[in-house]
Amino acid sequence: MLVVLAGALVWQSDADDERPRATNLVDMNLAPSAPDHPGDDGDQEPAGEAPSSLARHLLGPVVRAVPWRAVALGGMSESERLNDRERRAWFAFLTMQEDLRRHLNRQLLHDAEISLADFAVLSTLRMAQDGPMRVFELRDALRWEKTRVIHQVSRMIRRGLLERQTCVEDRRGTRIALTAEGRAVIDKATPLHLRYVRQIFLDVLSPRQLDTLAVVSEAVLENLEDELFED
Repeated sequence: MLVVLAGALVWQSDADDERPRATNLVDMNLAPSAPDHPGDDGDQEPAGEAPSSLARHLLGPVVRAVPWRAVALGGMSESERLNDRERRAWFAFLTMQEDLRRHLNRQLLHDAEISLADFAVLSTLRMAQDGPMRVFELRDALRWEKTRVIHQVSRMIRRGLLERQTCVEDRRGTRIALTAEGRAVIDKATPLHLRYVRQIFLDVLSPRQLDTLAVVSEAVLENLEDELFED
């Protein structure tokens, strides 16, 4: 679900409603903006026209119920608005991310009876060269908050997919390891999952598009490296 917190757009999953929707049209910044360059209106939606198909997908019936020209910008300055190019890229990325996650989760539940989060933990441990991992190592690898890792691991231990082992170098600590069942589950799930990833994602893109996607992802990740992250 796309919500606005402190003036910023935030994408939030809603377990009760899988369809993305807006909670505040005024702050959604979906109204037409100025062109990138003076006199260049080739990418601009004329004022008062209906929103793009992507905006309709994001907002659904809410957009149809409100006159497009009536959507305000919440007092934002010109430089704070998303222009048409930025809006198209940002909303497409958010929608793609959410839809991919939902489709991949459904595939794993159907084919292997595990969730996408289960798969992330199992595959990380399966590929770990040094075997079992500490919780902080899993956190760094998965890029999750510590509490999320702990809760997910605890659930998977209760289901018999993981187990805790004594840490040799630190007797007060433990390592998280795959059980025989967990290893069998991830070995079955991986080829099915990768086949589906290829079907819905990789095969849709050209080699050039894949290269561009990699460059874009790496640029954003590099930009985030210096951002402080609190658990």
